[in-house]
Amino acid sequence: MRRPRLFITAALSVGVLGLATTAVPATAATGASASDGTLPVATATTAKDTAPVSPQYTVQASVYGYSATCYSGGGAVWSVFYNGINIRNAPDGTAEYGISKNRWWDDNFTISGYSGTFDCTSNSTPGNQYWRPGFANYNTALEGWVGADYLNYVEPY
Repeated sequence: MRRPRLFITAALSVGVLGLATTAVPATAATGASASDGTLPVATATTAKDTAPVSPQYTVQASVYGYSATCYSGGGAVWSVFYNGINIRNAPDGTAEYGISKNRWWDDNFTISGYSGTFDCTSNSTPGNQYWRPGFANYNTALEGWVGADYLNYVEPY
Protein backbone atom coordinates (compact mmCIF):
# COMPACT_ATOMS: atom_id res chain seq x y z
CA MET A 1 0.00 0.00 0.00
CA ARG A 2 1.41 3.36 -0.98
CA ARG A 3 1.17 6.04 1.66
CA PRO A 4 0.82 9.78 1.21
CA ARG A 5 4.08 11.70 1.06
CA LEU A 6 5.35 13.92 3.87
CA PHE A 7 5.62 17.59 3.12
CA ILE A 8 9.21 18.73 2.54
CA THR A 9 11.05 21.91 3.32
CA ALA A 10 13.57 22.68 0.62
CA ALA A 11 14.58 25.40 -1.76
CA LEU A 12 13.26 24.78 -5.24
CA SER A 13 14.65 26.22 -8.43
CA VAL A 14 12.60 25.52 -11.51
CA GLY A 15 13.46 25.98 -15.18
CA VAL A 16 11.42 25.02 -18.19
CA LEU A 17 12.87 25.18 -21.68
CA GLY A 18 15.98 27.00 -20.43
CA LEU A 19 14.15 29.95 -18.87
CA ALA A 20 15.88 31.74 -15.99
CA THR A 21 14.35 31.10 -12.58
CA THR A 22 14.65 32.13 -8.95
CA ALA A 23 14.84 29.75 -5.99
CA VAL A 24 12.14 30.19 -3.36
CA PRO A 25 11.92 28.28 -0.06
CA ALA A 26 9.15 25.72 0.24
CA THR A 27 6.12 26.75 2.24
CA ALA A 28 5.12 23.34 3.60
CA ALA A 29 6.08 22.06 7.06
CA THR A 30 8.05 18.88 7.73
CA GLY A 31 7.46 16.06 10.16
CA ALA A 32 3.74 15.49 9.69
CA SER A 33 2.15 13.26 7.12
CA ALA A 34 -0.59 14.69 4.98
CA SER A 35 -3.83 13.17 6.23
CA ASP A 36 -5.69 14.37 3.13
CA GLY A 37 -3.51 12.25 0.82
CA THR A 38 -1.66 15.19 -0.74
CA LEU A 39 1.91 14.94 -1.96
CA PRO A 40 4.93 17.09 -1.09
CA VAL A 41 4.56 20.66 -2.23
CA ALA A 42 7.22 23.24 -2.95
CA THR A 43 6.81 26.72 -4.35
CA ALA A 44 8.80 28.27 -7.15
CA THR A 45 8.94 31.45 -9.15
CA THR A 46 9.38 30.89 -12.84
CA ALA A 47 9.73 33.05 -15.92
CA LYS A 48 6.51 31.48 -17.15
CA ASP A 49 3.11 31.71 -15.45
CA THR A 50 2.02 28.17 -16.26
CA ALA A 51 3.66 24.92 -17.23
CA PRO A 52 3.89 23.96 -20.90
CA VAL A 53 0.81 22.41 -22.49
CA SER A 54 2.65 19.18 -23.32
CA PRO A 55 1.83 16.30 -20.94
CA GLN A 56 5.54 15.39 -20.72
CA TYR A 57 8.10 18.03 -19.76
CA THR A 58 11.07 18.42 -17.45
CA VAL A 59 11.68 20.78 -14.58
CA GLN A 60 15.13 21.50 -13.10
CA ALA A 61 14.77 21.47 -9.32
CA SER A 62 16.71 21.36 -6.10
CA VAL A 63 15.43 18.27 -4.28
CA TYR A 64 16.65 17.83 -0.70
CA GLY A 65 19.28 20.45 -1.56
CA TYR A 66 20.70 18.77 -4.67
CA SER A 67 20.23 19.43 -8.38
CA ALA A 68 17.75 17.13 -10.09
CA THR A 69 15.73 16.81 -13.26
CA CYS A 70 12.08 16.06 -12.57
CA TYR A 71 9.82 14.55 -15.23
CA SER A 72 6.10 15.26 -15.52
CA GLY A 73 3.59 12.55 -16.15
CA GLY A 74 3.37 11.16 -12.62
CA GLY A 75 5.68 9.84 -9.97
CA ALA A 76 7.18 6.36 -9.99
CA VAL A 77 7.41 3.38 -7.67
CA TRP A 78 10.71 1.49 -7.66
CA SER A 79 11.74 -1.81 -6.05
CA VAL A 80 15.11 -2.29 -4.36
CA PHE A 81 16.73 -5.40 -5.86
CA TYR A 82 19.83 -5.84 -3.67
CA ASN A 83 20.39 -6.36 0.05
CA GLY A 84 22.54 -3.87 1.97
CA ILE A 85 21.24 -0.75 0.19
CA ASN A 86 21.01 2.54 2.09
CA ILE A 87 18.89 5.66 1.89
CA ARG A 88 21.41 8.49 1.82
CA ASN A 89 21.23 12.16 2.80
CA ALA A 90 22.66 13.19 -0.61
CA PRO A 91 23.60 11.47 -3.86
CA ASP A 92 26.41 9.11 -2.75
CA GLY A 93 26.28 10.85 0.64
CA THR A 94 26.12 9.56 4.20
CA ALA A 95 23.94 6.49 4.79
CA GLU A 96 20.95 7.46 6.94
CA TYR A 97 18.75 4.31 6.88
CA GLY A 98 18.89 0.83 5.41
CA ILE A 99 16.29 -0.32 2.90
CA SER A 100 15.79 -4.04 2.32
CA LYS A 101 15.62 -5.96 -0.93
CA ASN A 102 12.12 -5.96 -2.47
CA ARG A 103 11.02 -2.85 -0.54
CA TRP A 104 9.38 -0.10 -2.59
CA TRP A 105 10.92 3.35 -3.07
CA ASP A 106 8.48 6.11 -4.02
CA ASP A 107 9.77 8.94 -6.24
CA ASN A 108 6.77 11.27 -6.31
CA PHE A 109 6.80 15.04 -5.97
CA THR A 110 4.48 17.95 -6.70
CA ILE A 111 5.81 21.34 -7.70
CA SER A 112 3.71 24.43 -7.09
CA GLY A 113 2.65 26.11 -10.32
CA TYR A 114 2.78 22.85 -12.28
CA SER A 115 -0.02 20.35 -12.62
CA GLY A 116 0.49 16.69 -11.88
CA THR A 117 3.30 14.89 -10.14
CA PHE A 118 6.96 14.36 -11.04
CA ASP A 119 9.60 11.68 -10.67
CA CYS A 120 13.15 12.97 -10.31
CA THR A 121 16.75 11.90 -10.84
CA SER A 122 20.05 13.54 -9.90
CA ASN A 123 21.72 15.68 -12.57
CA SER A 124 25.17 14.33 -11.72
CA THR A 125 26.51 10.82 -11.14
CA PRO A 126 28.36 10.72 -7.80
CA GLY A 127 29.56 7.17 -7.15
CA ASN A 128 29.28 6.54 -10.92
CA GLN A 129 25.48 6.33 -10.97
CA TYR A 130 22.36 8.48 -10.99
CA TRP A 131 20.36 8.83 -7.77
CA ARG A 132 16.60 8.94 -7.16
CA PRO A 133 15.16 11.09 -4.38
CA GLY A 134 12.09 9.87 -2.57
CA PHE A 135 10.85 7.99 0.46
CA ALA A 136 10.36 4.42 1.63
CA ASN A 137 6.86 3.28 0.70
CA TYR A 138 6.38 1.54 4.06
CA ASN A 139 7.60 4.50 6.17
CA THR A 140 7.40 7.98 4.64
CA ALA A 141 9.71 9.38 7.33
CA LEU A 142 12.59 7.51 5.65
CA GLU A 143 13.42 9.96 2.89
CA GLY A 144 16.53 10.82 0.92
CA TRP A 145 18.38 9.36 -2.09
CA VAL A 146 18.83 5.79 -3.37
CA GLY A 147 21.20 4.81 -6.17
CA ALA A 148 19.34 4.22 -9.44
CA ASP A 149 21.55 1.18 -10.13
CA TYR A 150 19.82 -0.60 -7.22
CA LEU A 151 16.24 0.07 -8.32
CA ASN A 152 13.83 -1.60 -10.73
CA TYR A 153 10.80 0.26 -12.06
CA VAL A 154 7.55 -1.18 -10.66
CA GLU A 155 4.70 1.11 -11.71
CA PRO A 156 3.58 4.71 -11.98
CA TYR A 157 2.61 6.27 -8.67
